[in-house]
Amino acid sequence: MEDKTQTTLYGKIEQELELKITNKDLRGGDKLPTESELMAQFGVSRMTVRKALDILVNKKLIERFPGKGSFVLSTNKPKIINRKKSEIITIGAIFPKLAPSFGTEILSTLSSITNENNVNFLYAETKDNSFEDESRAIQRMRQYANGLIIWPIPGKVIGTEILKLIIDEYPVVLLDRYIQDVNASYIVTNNKKATQEALEYLVKLGHRHICIVPKQNASDSSIQDRVTHAKTFLNNFPKNVTSILYTQGINYEQRQELLTKKEILKTKVIALLKKDPQITAFFVTEYYPATILYQVLIELNYKIPNDFSIICYDSPHFYNESVVHFTHVQQNEKQIAEDSFKMLDALINKKNESIQKLENADLIIGDTTAIPRN
Repeated sequence: MEDKTQTTLYGKIEQELELKITNKDLRGGDKLPTESELMAQFGVSRMTVRKALDILVNKKLIERFPGKGSFVLSTNKPKIINRKKSEIITIGAIFPKLAPSFGTEILSTLSSITNENNVNFLYAETKDNSFEDESRAIQRMRQYANGLIIWPIPGKVIGTEILKLIIDEYPVVLLDRYIQDVNASYIVTNNKKATQEALEYLVKLGHRHICIVPKQNASDSSIQDRVTHAKTFLNNFPKNVTSILYTQGINYEQRQELLTKKEILKTKVIALLKKDPQITAFFVTEYYPATILYQVLIELNYKIPNDFSIICYDSPHFYNESVVHFTHVQQNEKQIAEDSFKMLDALINKKNESIQKLENADLIIGDTTAIPRN
């Protein structure tokens, strides 16, 4: 039999929060107090608080996001303008600062597609991986745009303003990131398949001791997926040995910082190769860390790919430049742009509630991989 005292307690919490929502003390998109704060405020257990919040979820008054908190659902949904033949719509794109190795073709293709389809196109770039800058861009753009394509800034969590868009059922497509257990539209590369193809290529060449090289404390879901799938593949493959070499985040526009971080990496590489001399290949989760690793190995008098093979994700497009052409996973930027436009168009016109898509990537063979040394 249910404890009536507990029912009264969680009922009291639920009623008080519902009253605040009804009276507009808490508005659509506002964050509720945390479970711990509610426990302290009402002097109850976490289970009691969760029962109260579950009632509010069932009443469609709030939505809960694991690791982020509970937010009030909008009672007055923003008007979504359906496109008519004579109407020109506006879409916005919000991206972090783009590197030549990945993202510039997405932006360029979106610009071309919107122009061809007589769609107004707004663009904003977030600075310094700032949630505040991302929030300001979203707040500003949603006033004028019918929908948004957002490449969230790096971080362990998704920004509050993006969660508000999802709560408000505002048309939004996320690129290169997804939110666990949240029904949001997103496009990400099929990192499991792409990572497996890259590592299978190294294994077919004969490499059996492969070092994974991710950025230290990487919080992007895409980077985390690459590391997870690489570890899983290598650990399950017979006779393979896996090592890990962490790199640090680098501001590549700051030459002194670049030189300092390269020396730090060199020290790590020396220690790693002393500890694991059997290593013959490196799988790097991003392009620019791969270029620094390449420089470090050359400065240590190794030859690539004679002594070590290097494979990475992404690369700038080169034509006749005298540069190192890395063997790399090439994400399909053009397809990502085309699909994100189609997905957003469907959301604006209410043809779909939410869409999730994994894009295939290509393995491009360059000059940095070969059969392992004897």
